[in-house]
Amino acid sequence: MKQQQLMRTSTRLIIIVMVLTLLLLVACNANDKEEQKETAENATTVKEDAAADETTGDLPIIAGGTGLQYSEDGLDIVFSGGGAKSIAQVGALKELEEQGLSYRRVVGTSSGSIMALMVASGYSADEMVAAITERTPDGKIILAKFMDVPQSFDDETVRESLLFAFFEHFLDTFLPVDTADTLDESVMHKLMEHQALREAFSFIEFGGVYAGEEFLTWLAEKLDANGRNLSQVTLAEFHEQTGNDLTAIITDVTDHEMLIINHRTAPDLPIAWLIRMSMSIPFVYNHVAWQPEWGTYLGDDISGHDIVDGGLGSNFGIEMVVSEEPEFIEAMGIEPDRDRVVGLFLNDTIPVEAAIGTELVVEESDDPMHSRWSTVKERNQALLTTFLKNHDHFIVRTHPDVVCHLPVGGFDTLEFDMSEERIQILLDSGQEAMRDCLTEMDLE
Repeated sequence: MKQQQLMRTSTRLIIIVMVLTLLLLVACNANDKEEQKETAENATTVKEDAAADETTGDLPIIAGGTGLQYSEDGLDIVFSGGGAKSIAQVGALKELEEQGLSYRRVVGTSSGSIMALMVASGYSADEMVAAITERTPDGKIILAKFMDVPQSFDDETVRESLLFAFFEHFLDTFLPVDTADTLDESVMHKLMEHQALREAFSFIEFGGVYAGEEFLTWLAEKLDANGRNLSQVTLAEFHEQTGNDLTAIITDVTDHEMLIINHRTAPDLPIAWLIRMSMSIPFVYNHVAWQPEWGTYLGDDISGHDIVDGGLGSNFGIEMVVSEEPEFIEAMGIEPDRDRVVGLFLNDTIPVEAAIGTELVVEESDDPMHSRWSTVKERNQALLTTFLKNHDHFIVRTHPDVVCHLPVGGFDTLEFDMSEERIQILLDSGQEAMRDCLTEMDLE
């Protein structure tokens, strides 16, 4: 009997040692990955700085002009989503400025909501370029900070997580409860020291790899810049202070519906959080829970609802300004007039010829853990991209007369570490495409 008990105890200890050894190996692999990534990033920064010195010199700036002005007779400008590719829309805005055109309403989804907000906040195209080409103290393009993996998680979050439950169940099978609980916590804290596993934890528990906190910080700075003082205002207050009509689209995954957000539909929602929700690309950024203090949506209490990227509902919100359906007119507040509509659609089926050969070559990691995790992320992103493209192209085919196709083929949605050379190419491409569109569109 004693011998059997000894055998069972020995077996448990052997299994535990094997599990902990495996976890330590995973942690070491993750750590190696971080060191390799840091080395590669440092090398990339040096190369980019050298390239900038040889080619562009100063930061890319589109020459001259002032920002678009509001007018009751202006355009209804619609910005599609597209992540980092929205830089092309800044080039398009520059052309609208140079043509002396004005706007009446701006509508945006995902990254397009950022463009719409910048216009409504009085930013010119030049100011937008300056904002997106800022550099961090370590010399990186500011947009790269938007891919911010959470640095830590509080104890309650960890203990309530699926991963913790897995370890708890696994270790409880072999150890007394008290001993297993102690090991659960120590193992989890050890795992959370490594970026690859924090990414996986964030993905599983919060719906996305990145926290989005760096983006919120950057956005607040821009909303307060030059005396604007708009970072803490609600949509109602934003409209009152600027007089501008801004609409952004988000998706309520709790109620499975698209929400059209502006000062009429959600007056108490902070404007910064509206943009943060609209750009919450599923699987990429953490979801956002609608807070009670943000008020209602069209009179309905949606506190606690899970909100993600508006692209799941409509990545290109042309319907908002051309549809004669009563619900759209109620949300938008003005009867549609398609003769004044311009949709800036990021079309990745049209290649940007000047960008060929400028792509940043990233060496694949030898770490199998990193490779497998990257495959998971890429698979989910491919599914999302396929969904969005199908919906986008349907909308474009339905309203071809009001859509300007901005070429972005060869650029990636998450290319937030884009070089200055590629930023300039994308700006020029967007401006040229907008110029061609204006010669064909009959804008009254």
